[in-house]
Amino acid sequence: MQALVTDLDMLKLADWLEGQLRWPGQDRERVEALRRKVNGARVVRSDDIPADVVTLHSRVRVVDMDDAGDATYTVVMDGQASTTAIPVMSPIGVALLGRREGDEIGYRLDSDLRRLRIEDVLYQPEAAARPSGRERIKEGYT
Repeated sequence: MQALVTDLDMLKLADWLEGQLRWPGQDRERVEALRRKVNGARVVRSDDIPADVVTLHSRVRVVDMDDAGDATYTVVMDGQASTTAIPVMSPIGVALLGRREGDEIGYRLDSDLRRLRIEDVLYQPEAAARPSGRERIKEGYT
């Protein structure tokens, strides 16, 4: 399934990736994974992205398919990470970007394959900015 990426996210990610690819670093594999994801994505105008697609700064609730636990994450650019904010270049960030509610995704964490299902896009900045999409901000988002 082809990922959807907004035109504005694509510009941010392309600029960031260009800077990363100029300098050697220990995260080369992660940078390459994000580059492949971005290069294979279908670019959609920010105004036209469906509200259930994970974009930068989206807050999503996921269920771990292996242990049935759930978690809520916000996908952010590198350097903005916290306990609930995950960098887009992390394995889970790459896996989430451009995917939709209901999608099952897989990513590698060390040598383990982890599987998640995207249960809910609680907040997507593009949908929240549209007058008709404000109802898309789910209750409980802060």
